Amino acid sequence: MFKTNLRPVTFLYMLLALCAFSTASHAISGIEKPVLRVVISEAPTNMDARYATDASSLRLLRLITYPLVEVKDGNPLVTPISSKIWQEQYQNYYIQLKQGVHFTDGTLLTPALVKEYFSSIITGDSPVKGALKNVEAIDIVDGNIIVFRLKQKNVWFWSSLKDVLILKPEAGRIQTPVGLSDFKLVAHDTLGNVTLEAPREKIEFLVVKNPIVKLLKLMKQEVDIVYSDIPVELFQHGVDEGYQGISQPSASYTYMGFNMAAGITSDVRLRQALSLAINQQEMIDTLLQGHAVPASSILLPDHKYAWAEPLNYNPQKATELLDALGYKPNAQGVRLHVRLAITTNPFIMRVAQVVQAQLAQVGVAVDIASSEWGTFYGNIKKGNFESYILSWVGDLDPNIYDYIFNSRMMPPNGANRGRLLDPEMDALLAVMMMDESEQKRQQAVMDIQKRQHEQVIYVPLWRKNNLILTSPQISGCQIPVDGGYEGLLSCVKN
Repeated sequence: MFKTNLRPVTFLYMLLALCAFSTASHAISGIEKPVLRVVISEAPTNMDARYATDASSLRLLRLITYPLVEVKDGNPLVTPISSKIWQEQYQNYYIQLKQGVHFTDGTLLTPALVKEYFSSIITGDSPVKGALKNVEAIDIVDGNIIVFRLKQKNVWFWSSLKDVLILKPEAGRIQTPVGLSDFKLVAHDTLGNVTLEAPREKIEFLVVKNPIVKLLKLMKQEVDIVYSDIPVELFQHGVDEGYQGISQPSASYTYMGFNMAAGITSDVRLRQALSLAINQQEMIDTLLQGHAVPASSILLPDHKYAWAEPLNYNPQKATELLDALGYKPNAQGVRLHVRLAITTNPFIMRVAQVVQAQLAQVGVAVDIASSEWGTFYGNIKKGNFESYILSWVGDLDPNIYDYIFNSRMMPPNGANRGRLLDPEMDALLAVMMMDESEQKRQQAVMDIQKRQHEQVIYVPLWRKNNLILTSPQISGCQIPVDGGYEGLLSCVKN
């Protein structure tokens, strides 16, 4: 059992816990196959893998289907739907499909269907389109081999393919995905609750935003697992009350981003001042209490290309920069206002309030604008923000920098959300993406990370541990570093 030395939970939490234990638990009978009931915080917003960008949708889709290729430690690997992969001169990439693979509705996986699926991405408005912009043609050879022919060399193209999950193509948007794993989606209601079913098991995902309600449902035996996104105070309370707690390092990278094309945050000097006024370690200590580490590179710390971005908390220097920029405090001590866009996630609301308090110390008034995910993300894609808080999730490869910093990757073509237009960055990205020299690519990646630090494209915040609570009847759960729901497949319900 996992134990930590955290501050005592509040009387409110204790009271609610006592109420939970006083509620009679109920047994569920008549179940034909084992059912694992899991609480998650965010509803999936798009079950069409070509358009899904939120973590909840992608995690669910990865239970339903597979990509053509996986990449581990920089090495491409086959998946359950491919049998052989190879490339020529970093310009022609070959995938041989495994024979006899079927979608869950019985349809045979063929090269023609794979080509149709990828063509719909390249010719449509999918956010994945940017990663495939270099594809000149998709050919079928020797009956069962797909060839992606690129306009220019791209040494990272395997990484682009690993992010494309294969579903059975449909006309228009896919509402009910048909994938290639044992699991199929059998229910998806308007609240975002999802049921996946395989021949021998079933997983029910229940969307609950309120963290206290999550814990109560676990205590009342209505669910088996509270999967991540639970406050550390409640996590500790659950552990103290006999529930199994798992805290494992994650690949998530939480950051604060800026609009660099318009408004006051387009001035790099102001972004530098804001960055200097944000106390990363204080937020980790007060909000996460040991269940996080300071974020540095988007790449995991042990990645051979990762560069450790230095912590730069210096409110005195921030004040000096603001003075030099002409932002003088008024009678109330306010120098300027900055809008911060966030979701309605309760934890992110707390993060925003801490950012607000920290920036207030140097005279910056933060106006928090919270909205549901769809509205929030729509505004980010449109550039309708001054600053925002988001996270990248997943074990990412260096080619992510091309997707998020290249001037050609502004939405909807990619995820250059801050509208960065920087010729020096573009030149470094070109070397990273096309040079065949390992040494030159590595140096380019290092320089890209240093450039992002100088330009304050992001203010890195932390990597928050994956936290889950389970009932005593659950054992064996192993959370992947990317927080994926594949970890649920290791859970045993006794």
